[in-house]
Amino acid sequence: MKYVYVSPALPENVFGELLGYGKGSPGQQAQKYNKLLAKGISLNGRDVLMLSAPPVPPGSRPFKMTKLKPAESGGLSYRFLNVLDIPVIKNIYTLTQAKKEIKRIAKASPSPEDVCVVCDLLTLSASLGALKAAKSLGVRSCGIVTDLPEFLSGKPSGKRYAKLYRKAVSLCGSFVLLTEKMAEALPIGGRPYTVIEGISTPFAKPSAEPSSGSKKRILYAGGIEKAYGVEKLVKAFLKAGVKDSELLLCGDGSYAEELSEIASKNDSVKYIGVIPNENVMALEAESSLLVNPRTSEGAFTAYSFPSKNIEYLSTGTPVLAYMLPGIPEEYREYFITPEDESEDALAAKINETLAMSGDSLKAFGKRAAEFAAEKKAPPAQAARLLTMVESEGEKD
Repeated sequence: MKYVYVSPALPENVFGELLGYGKGSPGQQAQKYNKLLAKGISLNGRDVLMLSAPPVPPGSRPFKMTKLKPAESGGLSYRFLNVLDIPVIKNIYTLTQAKKEIKRIAKASPSPEDVCVVCDLLTLSASLGALKAAKSLGVRSCGIVTDLPEFLSGKPSGKRYAKLYRKAVSLCGSFVLLTEKMAEALPIGGRPYTVIEGISTPFAKPSAEPSSGSKKRILYAGGIEKAYGVEKLVKAFLKAGVKDSELLLCGDGSYAEELSEIASKNDSVKYIGVIPNENVMALEAESSLLVNPRTSEGAFTAYSFPSKNIEYLSTGTPVLAYMLPGIPEEYREYFITPEDESEDALAAKINETLAMSGDSLKAFGKRAAEFAAEKKAPPAQAARLLTMVESEGEKD
């Protein structure tokens, strides 16, 4: 079966050249999730074509057309939709292109049953076009739901966007959800779904035990937002006052300016902004402790699985994180978790963890990395999608 994967995913070199990694750069986590899931489908012996809508920010290339040539990267074949940077027209143009591409691919196949369209529904215009074409031709389809329109990045979206998103949902034959709770929030009816909360990064290097005399590094990588607990993490770290330690933060967000000011006044706090994901993972693997300070505050946490958690686990470095409502229970034993969600409890757990021996920390991280590699690797996670889509009687 041929899988056409509609998403914003770009090869790493194309992403860097076209969009850069500076302030305002599109999120890299969606890139990573889609590429890893597509890679998993490919590693299960299926033919995969990446049909990508480059996430060029509106207004960055006004009234200009962005055209990219087909490419091969990471074992995947990419074909790119053109981007016309004109408000409203841009979305209609993307939808029309995606619709035509799916029709062309389906008609070139021996049978519509030999094709499945997989869509990251947050790539809304392209997904709507692709799903409309799939529906009209009897092609199988699967919607990837990594966020709900009510809670995009923790913030509500516009009514028009939410309406179009739910239209895309209505066109899907099956679904991949980020959390089980999403099945209650979406109007999926009796259509099949599976939960793929995240995918581990293959071949991650195990964490290196800090050399004698070096600083113990705590690292956070992700959205620099107060809503994600970053402010509380900074305050807890300073309150912990662990000798010969530093807090390193990567990413961008509304708290970035205030964080930069704090870092300028505290040598132990370092903020380096947005850098390529491969560089982030190298830092994660070399750190003493990785922290995700996001708490259960906010209804959106029931529909969220921080993708950073699996990336953290993959590196083999111990992870300090909270068990949020959307996180499966199987992860509990692989997290170091504060007693409660207060700043004081976080500071105490940082102190307690960094007081552990290097061997104990390394053993804890290694066990978590083995769990991620065995249970959450691309082939294993993608197999759940394939089983659902290809099972008899589950074709839309």
